[in-house]
This record gives sequence, C-alpha cells and structure tokens, in this order.
Amino acid sequence: MIEVASEESKKFTFVSPEDSPKLDAWKKIDVPLTVGVVTYSQNFLLKTLINSFEAQRDPSWKMIILHDGPISTPLYESLLNDNYLKNKKIILLTTDTRHNDYGHSLRNLILEKYLTTSWLLLTNGDNYYVPTFVENMTEEIEKDPDIFMVAYPAILHKTGNALNPDKLYNVVKEPHLSVGGIDMGQFIVRKEVASQFRINPTIIGDGEFCLKCVRYIKSKSKKIYRTYSVDFVHNV
Repeated sequence: MIEVASEESKKFTFVSPEDSPKLDAWKKIDVPLTVGVVTYSQNFLLKTLINSFEAQRDPSWKMIILHDGPISTPLYESLLNDNYLKNKKIILLTTDTRHNDYGHSLRNLILEKYLTTSWLLLTNGDNYYVPTFVENMTEEIEKDPDIFMVAYPAILHKTGNALNPDKLYNVVKEPHLSVGGIDMGQFIVRKEVASQFRINPTIIGDGEFCLKCVRYIKSKSKKIYRTYSVDFVHNV
C-alpha cells in the first residue's frame, strides 16, 4: 500500500509525491480531533459528510479521506471543482489498488501514520454528523480529564426507492459497547488508546475494535461517557 494513486490515476489524486508539502502541512494543523474517513466511489454522500464538518460550529477538527483504490476522474474532478477539497483541514489520499476489506486496511493506515491529534473519529464516506457534533464532543471531553471515550446514539437510515416507503427506515440506535453493538462512526476515542490496536481486515471489526479500546480504558481505570443527543446519521 502507498499513500498515492497508481500512475493511471495519479493526476486525479490530491496528494502526489511532488505535492507532499500539503500533507506535511495537514499533519501540523493543531486541533484536538482527527476525522478519519474511508470511502469508495461515494459521491453525494461523501460530499454530505464533508459539508457536515464544514458546517460544524466548533472548528476543532481536521479530516483525512482515504479512497480505497484509484479514484474515478468524474468523482475527483467534482470534488475539486466544487471546492470540497479547498479547506486545508481536509485532505484526500488514494491507494494504488482496491483492498475491499470493509475499509479496515485503510483505517489501520490512519492509526499507523495519520493520527496526529489527541482524539480520533473513524467513520465512512456515507455517514454524516449534525453541526453541533464537535461542540457536543468537546463539551463531554472537558467534563473530566479521565474521559477516554465518548459514545453516542445514531440514526440508522436505510436508503431505498422513494416510491416504496416501506423500504426506508430511520431508527435511533443506542451505542452498546460490544461486538455487533456499535458502528465505527459511533464513538470517539483518545489517541493513546486507539494507537494500541489494529483492526482485523477479515471481519466487520467495528465492535471488536471498540471493545478492545473499552477493555484498555477500563484496565487503566479511565472513563467512558455515553451521550443522549443524536449527532450521527449512519446510512445502511
């Protein structure tokens, strides 16, 4: 795996070898939260996610987007021409080939190389967050220095044919800190916890990764908070 696209897609990649100062500058942005996004060919949903962070009332975040494999020309040009990559706090990288492993290899790359802040959110390119999300997370974190994870409810939104509303649903899902009980985008965690672990690329490892973090936090006698506000929409 490399951090830039292969030759056939390199010209459509935001960060290329000759353009690496942009990545270096991104790493030096001093904010508390890294939003690590894994995506594959998501167009308007990825734009919705980016917009949801551009709209945050608290600017204490930066975002790295890892595209799983060379990005298509229309998607990249659309992101570029519509200014979705204009903000220096948002950077897009691609890999040379598609891993197609639930995004976990790319999440591990974020954990290994791009986590430069004190807190981490791992999420997908088809999710989005309300404009008070970072503000709410900051408020929770500042309550107690021993808080090492914050988990929050999610709206599960199933997309479908608008002519068949029975195929659509919105359900509020409370976070359960267990395998199968929580989505990857449903919690933030401190760097010193997240950096201890890697995600198994052969399984849907959201809950497994969360549970590893939970066990580590408890072993250190630190705290986990759950919020009541629904700040996160997960498209399923």
